[in-house]
Amino acid sequence: MKKILVPTDFSSCANHAADLAIAWAAKAEAGIHFLHILVTPVDWVRLPKGKEANYPEVQKAIGYAKDQLQKLEKKAEKAGVKATTFLAFDQDDGEILTHANTMKHDFIIMGSRGQRGTDNLFIGSNAQKIVRHATVPVVVVKDKVKQPSLKKIVFASSFREDVMPAFKQVLEIANMTGAHLHLLYVNVPNTFEESPESFGRLSAFQKKCHQGKSSIHIWNSLYEEKGIMDFAQNLDAGMIAMVTHGRTGVLRLIASSITEGVVNRAGVPVMSIRMTAPSSKNKNNEKQDVIHATGSTTVAQN
Repeated sequence: MKKILVPTDFSSCANHAADLAIAWAAKAEAGIHFLHILVTPVDWVRLPKGKEANYPEVQKAIGYAKDQLQKLEKKAEKAGVKATTFLAFDQDDGEILTHANTMKHDFIIMGSRGQRGTDNLFIGSNAQKIVRHATVPVVVVKDKVKQPSLKKIVFASSFREDVMPAFKQVLEIANMTGAHLHLLYVNVPNTFEESPESFGRLSAFQKKCHQGKSSIHIWNSLYEEKGIMDFAQNLDAGMIAMVTHGRTGVLRLIASSITEGVVNRAGVPVMSIRMTAPSSKNKNNEKQDVIHATGSTTVAQN
């Protein structure tokens, strides 16, 4: 984690995301880009300077945005974090991904009101679009994050594929915050399997993936999304992490739609990492990358 992108509309949830980004950036010695997108009634970039006075409401909005961005920059600098601000015009949520790719960010932390929100560039379905298409990890924040609560991170997966490359980014956060990782498999009726099979797969993953504190859990539920939400609430987790991709069939990770549902409904931050298919070389390397761990095991149902 070296360059964090924080899209902001200056709402309370966006400010909570900014606070988390600043806290993590300070720990990781990373930089932050604060990005605000202002939608205007005209093409403001190409509008002649002499005609800007015809749109006093836009000039006022620009002034407000610059002031808020400056406040965020100063807040970051006060925490010892280098921050840069960007104001974009007449763009949609695609600008967030464009900025992330152009500037080579390795993390996006953004606010969302989820189902509780109203129309806004960075909430609900638009946050889900970023989660769906971003090539870097995305953390979606709704409420103020209490740092101690991040001592418990739930990593939900089917553990049926080599998720190690993506999972290492969850490990980075866990190591940085000193969190206990809870490796969760949700057992549902349509893909039901016997507990020994699940325990065997999770135990093998635990042995090669984590050098600190971790536990493995099997949670029985009617649906994956409900199981993840119920387990995290029961645990009082500080964050949920999930690895997704668009493939289906035998190679089953958590489906994108499930991740987006959790992002939209969870009250705690949700980290989504989109996984690409590893090459044969990477697969061989990952098999050799074995880090033994100690942990505990539980099985539960709602």
